[in-house]
Amino acid sequence: MKSKEILVFIILAAITIASNLTKAVNIDDTAYLGMARAIISDPWHPLSQELNWNDTAEPIFVINQPILVPGLLAVGIKLFGESQIVLHLIISMTSLAAIAFFYLIAKTLNIQHALFLTCLFSLGPAFLPGQNLMVDMPLMALWLIFFWAILTARGKHTHRQYLIASLAVSAACLTKYTSLILLPILLWVLVSRRHWAQLLYLLIPTSFIVGWSIYNILDFGAVHILGRNV
Repeated sequence: MKSKEILVFIILAAITIASNLTKAVNIDDTAYLGMARAIISDPWHPLSQELNWNDTAEPIFVINQPILVPGLLAVGIKLFGESQIVLHLIISMTSLAAIAFFYLIAKTLNIQHALFLTCLFSLGPAFLPGQNLMVDMPLMALWLIFFWAILTARGKHTHRQYLIASLAVSAACLTKYTSLILLPILLWVLVSRRHWAQLLYLLIPTSFIVGWSIYNILDFGAVHILGRNV
């Protein structure tokens, strides 16, 4: 990477973190904070605990997403206390990952002015204000990692990239269930490229989803993904 690119990324990182670090916690963020507290309180039964978020106390499995992002927040709270700066910094790390992989995708596709487009992407009115304690930035980062991995899965790096793609899909599905759409995309890529041996990588996200579903049954007696409007 050239020195100019490094300097630009340092500036983008500084702006991204600064715009989020002391941002006020908004009303939707509180649901994720409540879920993080539930994970800390009882990590084996987080979804069956109640959260009074919308004027009525309801079990968390009724009103929230999977637990990956609240789990990250829970780790931050456990290690550093309920610091708004620490929690926003955790999310900012995923924002930086999104910026980096957007740039890598642009470079992979040989798009002209990849660095300029990355600046437009990261400084735009949707990206910087979109940072919060919810799933927006982590989900974007995971999707970009997934697409970068499948775009660069060739030659001696094929197996490694498909492994990265499979892990990104797994994490994305445990972040928000809309990420299930990435599974048929991965299947189509593998079949269209005739990478038959690599079809085994589909077992990774499948195993994560099955494991998550078993965890749900042990927690509140049902499969969360079947009862959610994605």
